[in-house]
Formats: sequence, C-alpha cells, structure tokens
Amino acid sequence: MFALFLGNLSFYVEQSPSIVSITRGDSDTLKCMLKNTAYSYMYWYRQQPSRAIEALFYSTGEGLATNYTSESYQAKRPSETTFTLELKGASPSHTAVYFCACSSTHCLS
Repeated sequence: MFALFLGNLSFYVEQSPSIVSITRGDSDTLKCMLKNTAYSYMYWYRQQPSRAIEALFYSTGEGLATNYTSESYQAKRPSETTFTLELKGASPSHTAVYFCACSSTHCLS
C-alpha cells in the first residue's frame, strides 16, 4: 500500500480527497472543483519525491482534456467546474503529491 497526497495551494480550486492510500493494481479518482472563479482552464500536476513538478493534463472546457503523460492516468472534465484524475493500475511509482490548478488563459505549451 502507498499514499497519494493532494496539494491545495489555491483559493480557486478544491481537491478531494486530501490523502489517498491505494493498493498496487487498484484504481482511484481524484477530484478538483473550481470555486469562486470564472477561470476556465484547469490543470493536473504531480510532484514525485525528490523530483520536479510535472504537468499531467490540462483542460480548456467541459468534455476536453489534453494528456501530457504516457502513464496510466485518465482525466475527465464532466462539467465546467469539475476536473477528475483517475489513476489506473496503481504502483509505487505513482506515489506523489498531486496538484490541481486553474487559470484564465492557457499557460502550457
């Protein structure tokens, strides 16, 4: 068993759950909700122990998600205010702090 931690550094997004313990091979979903903002761009990042932060996905609106990773993640944007990150086939290499963010413009290339 290993843990996933969610970073919560922004006034404009709320992530849940805050800590996830998951067994190898299992799946789980992290949820990010926009609050008190009209910002439409949403992002998922992760930071593994002793490594730089890396972009996983971004979304420009409902139903849209662009993938920056080849790992076993799937992101969905079921509404304008919700962006989920699903981890499939968990392994110890997925141990990280996961961050959701939002912006008024797209800031990744």
